[in-house]
Amino acid sequence: MGRIFIWSYLSTPLNYSIEKFDYQAMYIILKSKHIDRHQSQRIMNCMSEHDIRRFESAEEAMEVLGTTEKAEDDDFSQYKSSRYLGYGAVKQKKFEEIYAGEVAEEIEEFRLFLNSDDDLIFEYDPSFKQTVLFHGPTGTGKTTLAYAIAAESGLPFFKLEANEIEDKYIGESERHLAQVFKDIYDYACKKESKVVLFIDEIDNLLSSRGREGGSTEAYHYKLVSVFLNYFGDNDHDELRKDFLKKIVLIGATNYPEKIPANVKSRFFIVSEIPKPDDRLRTSILAFQIGQINQKYVAIDEGELEDIARTECAGLNARQISDAVKKAARKAYFEKKREQGDGMVRRKHFEFLKGSSPHKRSNSFDKISYMYN
Repeated sequence: MGRIFIWSYLSTPLNYSIEKFDYQAMYIILKSKHIDRHQSQRIMNCMSEHDIRRFESAEEAMEVLGTTEKAEDDDFSQYKSSRYLGYGAVKQKKFEEIYAGEVAEEIEEFRLFLNSDDDLIFEYDPSFKQTVLFHGPTGTGKTTLAYAIAAESGLPFFKLEANEIEDKYIGESERHLAQVFKDIYDYACKKESKVVLFIDEIDNLLSSRGREGGSTEAYHYKLVSVFLNYFGDNDHDELRKDFLKKIVLIGATNYPEKIPANVKSRFFIVSEIPKPDDRLRTSILAFQIGQINQKYVAIDEGELEDIARTECAGLNARQISDAVKKAARKAYFEKKREQGDGMVRRKHFEFLKGSSPHKRSNSFDKISYMYN
């Protein structure tokens, strides 16, 4: 993705007087000019990229930022729906570098298809759709799996969450969703590439049930209608057929039963991501410990398997990741306090002991975010 076109935001006088100002002051200026948080963040990223730490004056900021390379025509920030989406170029990585678990054969085939340079599959099966739905308990790695698929393929990655397009005004949420689909398709056409759209907690967006205490059946019906208009069966609509060839849709939900049957049927692959068993927990634990600089790790293969079966018993992928991070921090602070050698050992996972796997799994959800 090209650098951000900043000049248009800063070309008018900045009514901000201070001898020197830095990132924080720049953010205040951007906010005062009613530039939304996504655009502001990209400008701040551009400042970092060019190693711009401080300015002598507002005029210098305009001069320096104004001379930065302009974005390419296909930069997504120009689209209306950029305010609803998390998006960007994903650094291409091997699938195994991101996702530690095993996947079903149909997901392996889907990965193989995305990494091929042709669309021959549509000649073998004209009904094929690039749509996948992951479902399973919380923390099992559905989001990570979607990101791993996108990173392996090197395709642009867009993430949409239901609350980003919700609007209190009648008809606006449906318009926002349609705008998202339209803009992503237009972006894919300009890039001459497929793109990955990931919708997390898709049941909140396309639900078959109304919200408690409110009549939202019509609201969800209209959103479902918009979705089906783009991802339905359009065998005689060439534009829609092209749309389906360019947009790779991945959805994730903890509650598949909430998704209407006519929506679920539009996903060519529906795959459950279950809680890990002992073998998979060992793989996830090995993967997460592998993210630590290995010169600070003193855990052998046998201990790794024991930790997965005992200390980490009953934990899901996210909880294992949080446990490894906390264990690593414990080793670090022991060294800082001169109470240890700074090596991550099995003893640093002892905080997981002392209760049943079920209770430990539930309680870990409550404390894990304290350490992130």
